[in-house]
Amino acid sequence: LPCGPACAACGSGGESKHAMLQCICCGESFHRFCLGLPPDAEVDPLTWQCASCNVCSHCHSGVDEELLLLCDCGEAMHTYCLKPPLKAVPEGDWRCPKCVKSLKCERCGTSKPGRGGWRVDYRFCDECGKLHEEQGYCPLCMHDCRTEEGPMVCCDKCDFWVHAECDGFSERGYDFFVSKGDKMSYECPRCAKRQPLEYGRALDAKVPKSFKAKPDPSDAGCAPELSMAPPLQAAVAAGSAATPAGLAPLVAASAVVAAQSRTFAPPSLPQPSSPPPSLPPSIQQQQQQQQ
Repeated sequence: LPCGPACAACGSGGESKHAMLQCICCGESFHRFCLGLPPDAEVDPLTWQCASCNVCSHCHSGVDEELLLLCDCGEAMHTYCLKPPLKAVPEGDWRCPKCVKSLKCERCGTSKPGRGGWRVDYRFCDECGKLHEEQGYCPLCMHDCRTEEGPMVCCDKCDFWVHAECDGFSERGYDFFVSKGDKMSYECPRCAKRQPLEYGRALDAKVPKSFKAKPDPSDAGCAPELSMAPPLQAAVAAGSAATPAGLAPLVAASAVVAAQSRTFAPPSLPQPSSPPPSLPPSIQQQQQQQQ
């Protein structure tokens, strides 16, 4: 039989294997994981109180229980006892002032939340929280990917876009993945609870040796040749003298377009809108004397 007190939440003992906290008011004991406390949460066992016995650490009163906020560390405070006071009970999790001081943003690592405060249950600073809501960063390398042009894959579960190279995709494996379309599913390491790079390595083993990626037109080095309608082709081949009067403008335009499609001239620099300012008369005289 297990020795020691039993957890008031789950009814089991095992204090020797799992740390427990005992309320200083009612004497009930609780496993830390039954209370939802993170493993690294700092709790003073000499002052800890359970939720049933908690009182505000500022006014030491248990009145207005509906306005009493409880932190994961066991600290409790009324909304009106905070500095500055809160007008209403916040949605989601709440952290006491002591725990807030030790918070760090999951993406950038800063301990300063910014003007908008901590976001997404105190996981992100203001700026990164906005980016998280837009799903605008790769969940593996944490880099902003809103303007990325490289190969990326979308997680079917969280809808975040992941850099293909961050999850081990080779160029051949990525081409095979794209060729399958919706027939091949993908979940990022965070949702699939696996290590990065595993998906790409497993994908390479599935690619058949006979697979060949379709050529990309953009790799040809030039734009595709534009074709003209048969009447215009015949007119251009015969020359301007044989060109019907009604087709002359179209033939000229088609010839220009066909020439431009094969030639890439560097863009011309913009001309100044106004002439450069003239030199003062004294300087002009000096230049004339020197000449």
